[in-house]
Formats: sequence, structure tokens, C-alpha cells
Amino acid sequence: MVYLDESGHFSNSDFVCMAGYMANDEGWNLLCAGWGKLLHEKYKIPVLHMREIMSPSGRSPAARWDIEVKLEMLREFILLIR
Repeated sequence: MVYLDESGHFSNSDFVCMAGYMANDEGWNLLCAGWGKLLHEKYKIPVLHMREIMSPSGRSPAARWDIEVKLEMLREFILLIR
């Protein structure tokens, strides 16, 4: 299983970033289960979109959290991916 995503658009930036994840079925299922638990059960946010979380004017409930809380949340998602 492979998931790819991009950030940025040539219409408003000179740069575009692309990242991807690849895992076997077991690894992918574990990632999805853990991701859902972090999103919906622990942090109670619908999705993880950086521009909606890190901007104070973002639409995510997390936009209003202190930066320390945001960074701790992101650390947990990074550990899950690893």
C-alpha cells in the first residue's frame, strides 16, 4: 500500500513538497487504526491538516491550542508513522 500527498501549488509558490508512505497490509492496518484513535479519540479532531492546525485562524479545533500541545500531538503522529 502506498499513500502520496503534496503540499503547495505552483500558482502561489515556487515550491511544491511531496511525501509518501509505503507499508505492507499489516503495517498499513496498524497505522490506520492508530491514526484514527489519535484523531478521533485522543485529540477529537476530524483530520490532520497543518495549515488548519498551525494557523491561529485555521478551521480545526486544534488551531486554538497552545503551541506546546500542538507539537506534542504532532510528535505522537510522527511516532506512530515510525
